[in-house]
Amino acid sequence: MSRANIGTKAIRLRRSSDNAEQDFFTIRGGGLDLSTIQTFKGADNLFCTTVYDQTGRGDDLSQSSAAAQPAFSIIDGRGYLDNTSSSGVNLNNSAYASRAGPWSAQAVYKATSFTTTYGTILATHDTNGGFWARNDDFITFWGFSAAAATALTGTFHVVHGVANNSPNGLVAAEGSIVSADTGSGSLDGGVNVFTDGGLVSDKFAGLWGEGMFWANTVLSSGQVSSLAANARAFWGF
Repeated sequence: MSRANIGTKAIRLRRSSDNAEQDFFTIRGGGLDLSTIQTFKGADNLFCTTVYDQTGRGDDLSQSSAAAQPAFSIIDGRGYLDNTSSSGVNLNNSAYASRAGPWSAQAVYKATSFTTTYGTILATHDTNGGFWARNDDFITFWGFSAAAATALTGTFHVVHGVANNSPNGLVAAEGSIVSADTGSGSLDGGVNVFTDGGLVSDKFAGLWGEGMFWANTVLSSGQVSSLAANARAFWGF
């Protein structure tokens, strides 16, 4: 779930048997303290109430309604938000301030199923920026300019998008540039994972590893390639 500095608060989880909640922190290497999480979990199911912003700005993603909280799963020694079987779940930050670009973003995910419409991987409420999964591809919007790339269902992917306030951004999958014109725009009205406030009807079904928005940042193709290589090494795909 996280690749932040050692000891930072990364995620808050709820245990199904008694609804107890607990914050969990990062350990050396940037991953979650999965041993402590497993002890807290026991034989119960876990659900995510909050993913903490690692920038220090307090732009956390959260969900207070138990029915809408995504599951948390430990798979092959890594922690994921798991929305493979539920509908109507999401994490969001509805108070996220409107911020003009340039913007860069990254997400790690695996889609398991969805229809021919879009399921939100990481996006703003107004759908003006972010990533959506479709059948065997993903699509990114920046300022209502869209670009798509192949991203097969059932496989993990790392994807990037850059909006540079002029038509010279980029879209990348697995570190390879697939489009160099993604438009411009601001990210307004909140950030969401899995759903986006109903503006896109389809839900994203699958595993979510990480999501990042960088304000006032234009990633170069070389930086995208390096970030993708680091993500693939960390997540093991």
